[in-house]
Amino acid sequence: MSPTLRIVLGAVPAGPWSIVADCLKQAGADILIATGDGAALDFPDGWVPDAVVLLPQDYSVARFDQLDLDIWCAQQETETDQRFALSQRVFQMMASAGGGAIVHVVDARALPGATGQGASMIAAYAAAGLSRGTALDMRERVASNVVAVSPNPADMDAFVAFLKHLCGPAGRAISGQMALIEADRLQLFCQPRPVRIGHSDGPWSEAALAAQVADWADDLPRLGNGRQQ
Repeated sequence: MSPTLRIVLGAVPAGPWSIVADCLKQAGADILIATGDGAALDFPDGWVPDAVVLLPQDYSVARFDQLDLDIWCAQQETETDQRFALSQRVFQMMASAGGGAIVHVVDARALPGATGQGASMIAAYAAAGLSRGTALDMRERVASNVVAVSPNPADMDAFVAFLKHLCGPAGRAISGQMALIEADRLQLFCQPRPVRIGHSDGPWSEAALAAQVADWADDLPRLGNGRQQ
């Protein structure tokens, strides 16, 4: 790995997330900015990336029943398809040079979620699935993680420090994880896995399923009054 971190940044040209590039540069990283799916990305001679960091779009707040289908399709195609295409392209370069890191950045409002954040939440959880699949498939070659953060200048120093750790050699042991970083707080999210298992002596009936679910009532998360309980 080069002494200076070399990072391909899948960046948005404007909006609140555009500050990330300057923050990384100020922290000493060598940044190559990629737009779209990276097909036109021209790597300088001898420039091999240590990591690719993919930023989210800036989604407007809208309830599920108010989302516009055309805008939805365009945003999700951009968000999900470009994350996949760019991360795959940069992965191939990193893998040929001995490994690297992929970091999918998502909006802190999207994980674990909030009212009116349906579009950004779905994009964030799609990114989490892509990252988890990459981490499992390529576990011997690259690390892949999701970091949730707000594009708030107050959180940028902590965010950039965490990115440098994940993209550097010490962070390569961390893979397949989801975390949220703020100026003074770091949260690690649990991964989807069974928390309770029920058994039936024969085929499940509706009554038996209802009874089983009732037994788990205290363990089932509920959404009420706009808050997750």
